Amino acid sequence: AEGAREARLRLDGLSYGSLVNACAKSGRAEEAATWLSQMQADGVDRDVVAFNSAIHAAASASRADDAIARLSEMSAAHVSPNVVSYASVIDACAKSRRPEEAALWLEKARQAHVTPNDVCYNSAAAACARAGMVSRAAALLRDMEADQLK
Repeated sequence: AEGAREARLRLDGLSYGSLVNACAKSGRAEEAATWLSQMQADGVDRDVVAFNSAIHAAASASRADDAIARLSEMSAAHVSPNVVSYASVIDACAKSRRPEEAALWLEKARQAHVTPNDVCYNSAAAACARAGMVSRAAALLRDMEADQLK
């Protein structure tokens, strides 16, 4: 972020989004969050893609609290989370060995009128199964089947 400011470049949303995404793809979750914050500081609108990249970066680093924080920032910025947003938060909780939270975020997606996809269900169910919560995992898979029949 500092180099771009020093060069006095005016970055647009696409440029910032590309930086956030590049950080996410290279496993640099903190830098992705920094660029997302810099977008706001520079008055550049943050979109669902930029937020999702930062959430994905946190999930890839098993940083559930950071992923959840980015989702909260997203809502505060009046950017509607989508299924990718929730799938990444659920994945972050699963990777952080927090199966109950993974299942909770699945429910929060539904409450937000976002239809969970197979990735959401499978991540939450796998986290529960790994934690020995087999009946909870089976219930999530039954929920997935029921949702797919709608």
